[in-house]
Amino acid sequence: MLPLPVGKSSEKAFKIYTDQGKSVMEIERMFRDKDRLCMEGRLMGQFDTTVHVKVEDFFKMIPMILRPSPLSFVMLSPIYWIRRRFFSKGDATRGGKELGK
Repeated sequence: MLPLPVGKSSEKAFKIYTDQGKSVMEIERMFRDKDRLCMEGRLMGQFDTTVHVKVEDFFKMIPMILRPSPLSFVMLSPIYWIRRRFFSKGDATRGGKELGK
């Protein structure tokens, strides 16, 4: 079986990872198209894609975001960033596993 070519990753993209550290999606751009929130990116490092979120689904997402765990992540993210930027010897880790490799 031939290996799949890996697409070029944008420096501005944020990545969504599996718990094994594999990039599932890179979001390069977010914008509104009429009544939908759209995200452009690359799926599994291979396929250019645009994902659309309907307004009724956006309102379903809000209670998920306003739970204690996501809110604490938002509040602590500057500390996480500083710790990884200045005090970490490797990439971002979670439970000893390197993410993003």
